Amino acid sequence: MLAEKAKRADQLKLLEAIESRGIHLDRHNHHGSSTADKEGLPLDMGQLSLEGPHPSGGRVHLNSEDQLVWPVLLLYPEYGQTDFIAAFNETQKFIDHLEVMFGQEHPPWDSEGRYSPSTIELYYEGAPSGRLIRVPLEATLAEVLSSESYCVISGTPSFIVLAAGAFRKHFLARKT
Repeated sequence: MLAEKAKRADQLKLLEAIESRGIHLDRHNHHGSSTADKEGLPLDMGQLSLEGPHPSGGRVHLNSEDQLVWPVLLLYPEYGQTDFIAAFNETQKFIDHLEVMFGQEHPPWDSEGRYSPSTIELYYEGAPSGRLIRVPLEATLAEVLSSESYCVISGTPSFIVLAAGAFRKHFLARKT
């Protein structure tokens, strides 16, 4: 009973931290009904963890400095690939992660070496419109997540990564 109370207190602290930063969470299940209890706490805090069997078990949490650390999913529609960042601190900039991921070496699926920090654009689907919104690479995760048009779904922020070229042009034409 004591452990359950402590767990609930931690969950409330986490939810308060998220809300105090103006971050919007999708509070509906897949059937459109609310998954929050009368206090606004998700009935299933799994809503704040990565749904699906990811080996890292990435989950949003507060670090020792009370900063939010999120699992983040990057989508590469051109190649049908994804990257999972298990711990993306809210104070970190997107460019910092992208420089590590695409700085010296390219992923195997990018055989032409087109994905680099200087050629990448990052987007998210704005809520509720669904239109693509470009993310400045110098922005921090906190700046983007606190945007009025951003909504975290299933506890995992996700972003679309596109490299310069014909695919990006066609993809953006279809999505905007």
